[in-house]
Amino acid sequence: MADTHRRSYRRSAVTRQTILEAALELMREKGYQGTTIREICARAGTAVGSFYSYFGGKTDILRALYADGDAYFATVVRAET
Repeated sequence: MADTHRRSYRRSAVTRQTILEAALELMREKGYQGTTIREICARAGTAVGSFYSYFGGKTDILRALYADGDAYFATVVRAET
């Protein structure tokens, strides 16, 4: 049972990351306002309902992208000091 939960968690993390990457690609191409949630889901290969399991909307995507960037830079800066 624990193994099933672990696989489900990994799959969930992969889906979330796939959505983030698709959103970032589209926002680079079309801008924030020009990108729709449906387009993000189509690029990510996931259902719109799945998107809302991870994010409340496009604003949450931006927050997640900034949080990931902040975490990365915090780790790099700590490693260099």
